[in-house]
Amino acid sequence: MKRNLWNVSLALALALSMLLSGCGASSSMTGSSNQKAESMMSAPMAPSAPAETPMENGFGYYDTDVEEVETEEAVTTTTSESSADPLAGKNIKLIWTADLNVETLDFDNMITAMNQSIADFGGYVESSYVEGGERLSGRVNNRYGNFTVRIPAAKLDEFLTQMGTIANVTSKSKSSENITLEYADNEARKATLQLEEKKLMELLEQATILEDIITLESRLSEVHYQLDGYSSTLRKYDDLVDFSTVHISVSEVKKMTEVKAETLGERISAGFSDSIYELKVFGEDLIVFLVARSPILLVWAIVIAVIVLIVRALLKRKASKPRKERKLPEPPTYNQPKAPENKAENKNE
Repeated sequence: MKRNLWNVSLALALALSMLLSGCGASSSMTGSSNQKAESMMSAPMAPSAPAETPMENGFGYYDTDVEEVETEEAVTTTTSESSADPLAGKNIKLIWTADLNVETLDFDNMITAMNQSIADFGGYVESSYVEGGERLSGRVNNRYGNFTVRIPAAKLDEFLTQMGTIANVTSKSKSSENITLEYADNEARKATLQLEEKKLMELLEQATILEDIITLESRLSEVHYQLDGYSSTLRKYDDLVDFSTVHISVSEVKKMTEVKAETLGERISAGFSDSIYELKVFGEDLIVFLVARSPILLVWAIVIAVIVLIVRALLKRKASKPRKERKLPEPPTYNQPKAPENKAENKNE
């Protein structure tokens, strides 16, 4: 009798584990497994559980009294917090992403101030890239940088406002992605696997047959692998939700861009001012280029001067030589054939 009850319990546990994991029951059971399946089919159905026993829902097995207490606490918490925040108590999972394009006159000081602000808000720099600078030729390329920053989601708006005081913000955008359903789905599957793990551990402690132990341990290893996957996904979601991602593009300029509404006169004045400024920058760059490249330009000037002198000497030497008279060949002469006499005219004469 005890053997039959153990077979029924083991068969029900295995059927439950296969149902919870989303896999169908295998039809290739051999040996003693077939006998266990037949005994399970021939055994009488177990009596229904009393009202005090745990009842099943979508997430696993919970005690009825505990569930009612948790429900009452959740309703009380939601009612008290709904007046302050419409999203309070709903456990909304949002991933915030922001993009900033800024410009600065002093690149080094701006980067130092930005890093200090990131540290003050409890964030960190995930990646950075900077290019440009002064070359050996004297030409200066304005520096440009891309930064990916992670900032606590609760302080994202404050950080974006702070960046407006550090540099001139030319464009700003912010968006969110709602992952509430994905998060809840992964959380529910993890809870289901944890319940299955607990049941398998209980059966493994009671198992005495080697074949049963091997079967339970094989399924238990699969459950552990799936649990690790869901746990990793949930940790990744938590990190993305807790720390918002900010993409910052920094440009070094010599004149700030004025971001404001302008009238026609102001636009004309700004355009004329920009033209004068660009002409000034062009003149400065030209002077820097000529001075910085003067050694190379001097060498080229000497080479060109030598080539010109050689060419002029050759032309002068060629012009000083007397020209030889060339006799034109006489045209060939050909003997013209005599015209035939007109016999008819001779006869008439």
